[in-house]
Parts: sequence; structure tokens; C-alpha cells
Amino acid sequence: MFVALTAVLTLAAVQDPTPLTGVDVQGERVLTAEERRAAEEEARQNEVICRREHVVGSNRPQRICQTRRQWEHLSETSRDALRDDRFQTGQGRGPGEAMGG
Repeated sequence: MFVALTAVLTLAAVQDPTPLTGVDVQGERVLTAEERRAAEEEARQNEVICRREHVVGSNRPQRICQTRRQWEHLSETSRDALRDDRFQTGQGRGPGEAMGG
């Protein structure tokens, strides 16, 4: 029975490459799953994406490169500006109606 228990524990230790101490065999720190996901997301956000876009005043599309985070911020800012404009013009007043009434 002792041999079987030892074999099961050895097999479990071999299958789990993450040590319990948080340090690998070479003495380097091992990231937890949460830290690894955060690092991968940070790398994803810093990925440079290039797009060909038409710039106002030019007939030729230009190549514009920004990080994913910058593209998302630009999209969010544009969306907010459109939303604010709609709320300002769509407050129940039709053309020719007086304000404040």
C-alpha cells in the first residue's frame, strides 16, 4: 500500500509543473495563472496595429500605426462624442420649439 501511495504522489508531482513554492528549478519566480493572464492582456494591449485610413484633405489613404489601447481609446472617445451630441440635440425639442418652456 505504501508503494502505491508513493507512486500516486510521484505521478501527481510529475504532472503538475508548477511548484508550490512559486520558484522554479532555476530559482526564478513563477507567475501565477492570474499574473500570467494579466501579463498576456498587457502585451495584447501594447500590440501595434496599423490601418490604412483616408485622412481629411488627402486623396490617398495613409498608414496609421497605434497600439491596440490607443485604437480603443480613440474609438471610445468618438463614441462618447457622438452620444453626447445626440443627447444635446434630442431632448424632446423639435425644430422651431422654444428652449426652456
